[in-house]
Amino acid sequence: MGQVVSDAVVQEQAAGNGGIIKNGREILLQAFNWESHKHNWWSNLEGRVADIAKSGFTSVWLPPPTQSLSPEGYLPQNLYSLDSCYGSLQQLNSLIQNMNDHNIRAMADVVINHRVGTTKGSTGMYNRYDGIPISWDEHAVTSCSGGKVAILQRLRIKNTKNKKKPPYKHND
Repeated sequence: MGQVVSDAVVQEQAAGNGGIIKNGREILLQAFNWESHKHNWWSNLEGRVADIAKSGFTSVWLPPPTQSLSPEGYLPQNLYSLDSCYGSLQQLNSLIQNMNDHNIRAMADVVINHRVGTTKGSTGMYNRYDGIPISWDEHAVTSCSGGKVAILQRLRIKNTKNKKKPPYKHND
């Protein structure tokens, strides 16, 4: 059976764990969109942390921070490099420290299953991992990845195949 807890108790619990509420009363802000990488994002967000806290947000969902073939971060190459189109590792650390100072929990969007290589392999796809501290070879690229060229080719093929009529009839 559930327990009814007063707002005073909730506030006391929040103060006891650094202000970050972890009991189901979190308010999450998705702090990025598809264009965010174009705007020096880590520094941009850092200047808004106080306003985010004043607005009542307890957690902030950050975009994928790793070096990526796509500027949005969804084709990560080097999982150990946190210098990305959103900003530098130093800027990210500064943002997170500022968020901690305002009792806001940072949440990362980690995209491990879309990885691609750093250079093109013999097939013309980004499936080689040269110059990074990850000991992967061409087999580490997932079947749905392989670099922008391969993905775009697959999308074009899918779009031409999907032009069939649906297998049902709609009766008015």
